Amino acid sequence: MVERCPWCLGNEKMIRYHDEEWGVPVHDDQKQFEFLMMEVMQCGLNWNMMIQKREIFRGCFDNFDFDKVSAYIRL
Repeated sequence: MVERCPWCLGNEKMIRYHDEEWGVPVHDDQKQFEFLMMEVMQCGLNWNMMIQKREIFRGCFDNFDFDKVSAYIRL
């Protein structure tokens, strides 16, 4: 049985995040950008809310493609 932290036990998405992503080193630039953007967007909200809304953020930020996002500010 996997021992889990109490903070992740509220729902399946948080459990999956805990088991598959939390504390795992990230070496992929796009994945690192995803976490950076989610941290920026968190702005004092709890992380559970961010995980629940992750798919919405993926849609808003072109699947966290940093080349596309960097083009947002080009005139």
